Amino acid sequence: MGKRTLFLILMVLTLQMQALSDEQIRFARYPAISPDGKIIAFCYYGDIWTVPSTGGEAKRLTDHLADDIYPVWSPDGKHIAFSSDRNQNYDVFIIPKEGGIPKQITFHTTNDYATSCSPDGKKILFYSGRHGWSDLYQVDASGGTPIKLTSGWNEPKFYGAYSPDGKYIAYNDGEGYRNWVRKKILSPTCSDIHILDLSSESFISRKLTTFQGNDLWPMWSEDGKHVFYVSNQDGIPNIWKIPAGSGEPIQLTFHKEGGVSWPSISLDGKTITYEYDFGIWKIPTSGGEAQEVKIIVKSEPKINIKDKKTYSSDVSEYSLSPDGKKIALLIRGELFAVPAEDGGEARRLTRTPWRESQITWSPDSKKIVYVSDRSGNQDLFLVDIKTVQEERLTQTPENETKPRFSPDGQYIAYYKDTDKICFLPVGGGEEKIFTSGNFIDFPTESTWEFEWSPDSRWIVYTMLGPDYNTDIWVKSLNGEKPHNISQLAKYNFRPKWSEDGKMIYFSSTLNENTDIYKVKLSPEKIEFKEDVLDSLYEEKEKEDKEEEKKKEKIKEVKIDFENIEKRVERVTEIINDETFPVLTPDGKTFVFVSNILGKKDIWSLPFEEEKKELKQLTTTEKNKTHLMVTPDNKKVFYLSEGKVHSVDLENKKTSSLPFTAKLDIDYPKQREQMFSESWRILNSYYYDKDLHRTNWRGVKEKYYPILENLSTQRDFFELIKQMIGELNSSHLNIYSTDGGVSSENQTGYLGIELDYQVLKERELYKIRYVYPAGPADHKDSKLDKGEYILSLDGKSLEKGKNLYEFLNGKIGKRVKLLVNSKPETESAKEVFIKPISRSDYVDLVYEDWVEGNRRTVKEKSKDKLGYLHIRAMNKSSLDRFKKEVTSQVADKEGVIIDVRGNRGGWTGVYILEILIKKPYVMRNFRESKKISENKYRSNALEKPTVLLINQHSVSNAEIFAQGFRNLNLGKIIGQPTAGAVIGTSEWQLIDGSYLRKPSWGAYTVEGENLENNPRYPDITVEITLEDMIKGRDPQLERAIQELLLELE
Repeated sequence: MGKRTLFLILMVLTLQMQALSDEQIRFARYPAISPDGKIIAFCYYGDIWTVPSTGGEAKRLTDHLADDIYPVWSPDGKHIAFSSDRNQNYDVFIIPKEGGIPKQITFHTTNDYATSCSPDGKKILFYSGRHGWSDLYQVDASGGTPIKLTSGWNEPKFYGAYSPDGKYIAYNDGEGYRNWVRKKILSPTCSDIHILDLSSESFISRKLTTFQGNDLWPMWSEDGKHVFYVSNQDGIPNIWKIPAGSGEPIQLTFHKEGGVSWPSISLDGKTITYEYDFGIWKIPTSGGEAQEVKIIVKSEPKINIKDKKTYSSDVSEYSLSPDGKKIALLIRGELFAVPAEDGGEARRLTRTPWRESQITWSPDSKKIVYVSDRSGNQDLFLVDIKTVQEERLTQTPENETKPRFSPDGQYIAYYKDTDKICFLPVGGGEEKIFTSGNFIDFPTESTWEFEWSPDSRWIVYTMLGPDYNTDIWVKSLNGEKPHNISQLAKYNFRPKWSEDGKMIYFSSTLNENTDIYKVKLSPEKIEFKEDVLDSLYEEKEKEDKEEEKKKEKIKEVKIDFENIEKRVERVTEIINDETFPVLTPDGKTFVFVSNILGKKDIWSLPFEEEKKELKQLTTTEKNKTHLMVTPDNKKVFYLSEGKVHSVDLENKKTSSLPFTAKLDIDYPKQREQMFSESWRILNSYYYDKDLHRTNWRGVKEKYYPILENLSTQRDFFELIKQMIGELNSSHLNIYSTDGGVSSENQTGYLGIELDYQVLKERELYKIRYVYPAGPADHKDSKLDKGEYILSLDGKSLEKGKNLYEFLNGKIGKRVKLLVNSKPETESAKEVFIKPISRSDYVDLVYEDWVEGNRRTVKEKSKDKLGYLHIRAMNKSSLDRFKKEVTSQVADKEGVIIDVRGNRGGWTGVYILEILIKKPYVMRNFRESKKISENKYRSNALEKPTVLLINQHSVSNAEIFAQGFRNLNLGKIIGQPTAGAVIGTSEWQLIDGSYLRKPSWGAYTVEGENLENNPRYPDITVEITLEDMIKGRDPQLERAIQELLLELE
């Protein structure tokens, strides 16, 4: 090769590399334009960068493994505030615009998100949920304790922006901080813009916009006369402006698809930057054509895109081999095998970046069948654990899931999509449909809902019935009609055969909680006492033939279907749930998980013995699932917190399976798999088969190319959220349960409310309110309204100190406060107090709010009416409701029922059962007061009622409101509900994060979909933020008025 040719090749390669390095990045986030409009700060690769507003090569300002987000410029353009989770939660930091070491400004372990700097640069505005719902706070740029600017139960406040003169803050309410990804949303939960007057000592706030959709991210014009913002009022999120006083909005951008988000305006008011089409754009505020800012980043990601890890936990699935000698493990979607007795280094059986799952051993314990999504849908594969040779079994457009070998090893049965169970000859041959039916989302459940009989001639399976109850069915392979062998109400599931093939057992919720049931497949023979003596002479003969019987082949399973449903018996009668039941191979003992003593442990119960004694096998608080018994009946294996454990059935000794599993992780490939799986799960299991008329395949094609620009989990989650936002659906999210601040390091709460006006003006910590039953209300730790906190654990609360920094890591620990009735140390007293967690503090605030409402109702109705708030549609709230029907309102003439702020659940139907009952028979004891049969035998209210709802009444609370109306239980008062009603569950992704999977729709009896269609009150009453701050509740007052009128 000549020198000239070599030179030309090198030059071409150089130009190609240059072109590659100069390629424009995608998914740069959260643009913030400098005060003079010349520089844009933005987020990429989890760091803060800057780039000329004309585009070009970006400069990295922060360089940390944490995520740095939401840059905000100081008005002089010298510093940038931002939020970072480098302490496992998001705090506010400041960094010079040239870069350097960031300074931490906030120290609370609840997330703080910076949004604006004051015109003089001395204050930073942020929003945080540290006191429950999100509120606005301001903090000195030099540090100190933040000042809480807004308040009000059950209403988020966020995205605040200072006006140019610093006298006002424009901000959002509602839930736009999370539903902004739904570009077409029209819901009462959507956000409006409000203006807060900072110049007033009292809280004065007025609503600026009233559109039904989202009006988000307010920005002030240079002269403070207009507010720019993003609104979807033309069907697509675009930038609009509106007079700050009042007037009609004017549209500034006119994008026809996608949507604008995360805008920022320069201090001179001339330019707005924003996110659009996975890039950063800008537009003059005077009007004109929007332009994309081309950004070049010449830098590699901060973390390796490939990694080698060794795992000793993080097991998502396991399976014990039939011979009891081996265990198959699934770790981050890869399949391993390890000896069951001693563990050790696991043998890796698959090597793909895709997800292998749903593992089952062959009867000879030599092979494993499993599911893989490497082709975009789910197919079946078989691997030999000795040779590690893999064989593909299916390759169809449908999903094949939950494979199970027949005990004779000749067939593999599996689900095909959600409407068929099929089986396939192991040696090759045609797939055959075993049965068709409605198997809903059984293919995605963590347990199997069908099982082969021991003789491989039958399959028992769970199937959905016409009333959405589930029953247990049995069908033979010879094509005979299937038989329903349970015929019980409610949900019957997880059927299994006894080893001898004479019995099927399963779980059922017939008696509200989950119990174990059994059905004998043939009637028992009649036994005569006279036969007992004869049998004694046969004992020796039986013993001699015992070994021979073991070697005999499995007897044919015979089932007498005549009256089989009458042979169903309840095995356990415990008031708690018994889950993951398994019968030992010898048929003598049931083993199951139950929370009998308040925590989930493993218990055993003799099966045939007359005196059945429960035995507790484990004593830990950790969750336990997927029980499997060894063939010798000696041990039970189970999965707990990512590890495989075992417990000895006799001595109760527990142990963990020690293993090491070496894994290569390709993070870009992993994100590709997670993206595809998220898309597929919703494509296959979303409640609406038309996916809200979304071109779902087109959505995949739109978002998939952006994957190569991602390097952090947050960015991946944000991309998925935007993708699923295209469905314009509630109950969708992707999240991780990993990370966060450990409980021992979280911020403690004293159970008080500070006087923030005094803190703002005098920098003194004066107590404005003490929450009843909180730590500051205890007789040994009593604090009083009006007292000043002077120091904490000997640390003076002087200027620039942050109270919450001192309270970090103090939950449940002794804290010494120096307090006084005046702001000086003379005559001050020491008070020792035990701070509580945020959730406990929120409970205090909630109970205080409820008691305040109860006092209002009592006072204004002259004790004629009662008040019941239902916090959530869950068991604890249901139990409380049942209790308070008697303890709080039994002597009242009417009751106000309040589901404002109720985020849903599943118990609305049980509350309606209490409300709909009407007296039909009266009971009493010898001249005592007569009560209804309803109250005598059950829970019943039997009083006139009204219902309070609002935009934060969600999901099952909306179903409850619809039932309240259809059942004519009373008037409904308040504001329209959220219009967010879908039944949902979670799907765990390969890295342990979760995708919400909405699969169940909700409709009125007339057929109206409750999703995206709020429930409206009979009487609409608005409650403003100012009402909340000043303790007014016009909705509650109207409810009192209406119910008293009804009683007249």
